[in-house]
Amino acid sequence: MSRVLYRHLNLLILSRARQIQVLTINKRYYQITHKGPTKFSTHLFEQKLHTSTALHKVIPYTLSDIGEGIFEVTIKEWYIQPGDTVKQFQEICEVQSDKAAVTITCRYDGVIKKLYHQQDALCKVGTPLVDIEVADDVEGGKVEKQEADSGKDEVTPSVDTTTDREVKVLATPPVRKLAKDLGVNITDVIGTGRDGRVLKEDLHNFVKPLYDSKTPTTVSWQPRPIVTSSEDKTMKLTPIQTVMIRTMTLSGRIPQFGYCDEIKAGKLREFKKLLQDIYSSRDGISLTYMPIFLKATSIALSRFPILNSVYDETEGTMIYKPYHNIGLAMDTQHGLLVPNVKNVEQKSIIEIAVELMEMHKLGVSGKIKPEQLTGGTFSISNIGAIGGTYSRPMILPPEVCIVAIGRIYQPGGIGDYVINTSYSADHRVIDGATVSRFSNFWKELIEEPALISAELT
Repeated sequence: MSRVLYRHLNLLILSRARQIQVLTINKRYYQITHKGPTKFSTHLFEQKLHTSTALHKVIPYTLSDIGEGIFEVTIKEWYIQPGDTVKQFQEICEVQSDKAAVTITCRYDGVIKKLYHQQDALCKVGTPLVDIEVADDVEGGKVEKQEADSGKDEVTPSVDTTTDREVKVLATPPVRKLAKDLGVNITDVIGTGRDGRVLKEDLHNFVKPLYDSKTPTTVSWQPRPIVTSSEDKTMKLTPIQTVMIRTMTLSGRIPQFGYCDEIKAGKLREFKKLLQDIYSSRDGISLTYMPIFLKATSIALSRFPILNSVYDETEGTMIYKPYHNIGLAMDTQHGLLVPNVKNVEQKSIIEIAVELMEMHKLGVSGKIKPEQLTGGTFSISNIGAIGGTYSRPMILPPEVCIVAIGRIYQPGGIGDYVINTSYSADHRVIDGATVSRFSNFWKELIEEPALISAELT
């Protein structure tokens, strides 16, 4: 029934109850008095009239600040469409900044009325993402504010019917999709999130023993067909490529001092195998050389703190950092990322190894957190994991030094194994002698890994 009809009927009811006569002429209301028809004000009555229909309002839901130095993002995927009903904390979209991928969650219960951006479009921080129709009494103080958080996997309840029994499983649509892709029955997974929610990490941990127990199978190689084209192909730069251009352009303006060295790696191989044999079978930790490199670097930085500083060109000052946040250049399908391990000076080799394993998982899935990409004090390029011996790494401003580590190999197939290292340092504030002394000390630690334990305090 329309509001106009409700209004008319209620006026007739109230007019009888209050013993007045109301006349309708051209949709206007007049009260019949001894002086004849008088224009009738209905607002006094309307203030007391309420229909059974709940009042709603449409509010814009803006993109909040999701990290240091992030001003715009690219919409990677929408999880909702106009007309969909959403709940508070439900994931509505995934966005990609120039630093990391972040999942955006909803703050309100309501109905999606409008999407402001298409997939792959840019959205600036502080501008609307969607319009949501919510209850009229929803105010900022009555709804808990939930900022976008890529580290939390918020979910909504649902019922899983993949088995004969009905089991209530809490998981987001992306998590359910991942379970389907992995061939996992999500009801078999124990959730570690809030209220037993199943997280992506739970799925990875669930399938890891299954994959580790499988023996490699021989795969027959098939040549890929060669596709040729006579036309140019124009590709839009990704956000990560854009920030790489900006960072490397700044780095290219810095006069950089290069330094190379060769290190014997025979005892390093034995040391790594010893740790691997102990911790792999006991704790399931996959140990590489990199945790040892990071710990040795941290010990060397304690001897040469100027290499753990940042240069403030505006103020003309060197800022010595009390912590060692060592960045590791990571080649991902999304582009080059340099997340850093925080406070390496406070962690053991095994603790660093565990953190690197988790960081690798996040990098592969494009879920590196913004805070992992900021605050670095020194960087390592592990180009040797792909190949090569020497290289010319580029400094990541405002850091003042970076080292690239080549592959471990036997020259000529005989004798001891060796590693080649390549340094670049900001020659405006770092002299060559300092880099050489740092490299010599780092070389001692790698050639005699037992010294790493001796240097720990």
